Amino acid sequence: MKKIVNLLILVFVICSCSNSYKVYSKKYTYAKENDNIKVSVNIHVFNSNKKKINKQIEIFNTSIIDSVKSLSVRMEKDAESLFKDLRKEKDFKQHWKYDLYVTDTIYNLSSDYISILQNKLIYTGGAHPNTIIKSYNYRLSDNKLLGKDDIFKKEGREGLNKIIKEETLNLLGKDFKFFESPSIDNADAINISEDKIIITYNHYTIACYAQGIIKVEIPKDKLVDYLL
Repeated sequence: MKKIVNLLILVFVICSCSNSYKVYSKKYTYAKENDNIKVSVNIHVFNSNKKKINKQIEIFNTSIIDSVKSLSVRMEKDAESLFKDLRKEKDFKQHWKYDLYVTDTIYNLSSDYISILQNKLIYTGGAHPNTIIKSYNYRLSDNKLLGKDDIFKKEGREGLNKIIKEETLNLLGKDFKFFESPSIDNADAINISEDKIIITYNHYTIACYAQGIIKVEIPKDKLVDYLL
């Protein structure tokens, strides 16, 4: 009987090991520069030691890279058209060019989630560049990109928003004056780490440009009543 029990335990361990997998990150870089534009991409892509999971992740990688490439191509065409017209003017002297810088931050890299925040810095002329931020929360168990309604319950948003505002004031100061009160609805990006939810607001969303990008990190145990 003891031998049978030990055999069953061994089979269970082997099966468990065969179903486990790890997820890794590696750098993806791309650079291009000409008279019209400078592009620098320095982001992460992912892979797994399990073949089936790796195939899923490759689709996720492709969607990220295609999004960046698509923006780069559009900007290059716009820059070419603009400077072609400007160079027809006798007094035109070119002191600038379009710029695109893309970076990211990994907040979670596990067999449960890949969570990254992508930052696109775009300059097309003017006083300062513009920033586009986008979060990707990819759940590996069902091969799904999660939106805010996949992370938070639809019920109780009033209580959730109260916590978000309190945590933002803890970060910025109790007397801070917002353009618009921070909430889950006007969040520009949401990321999932092992023990926190990170809510990010872009320039001008809730405060002036000089305030910069605002990242509010809230422990999950404070949000347990609002998380799916």
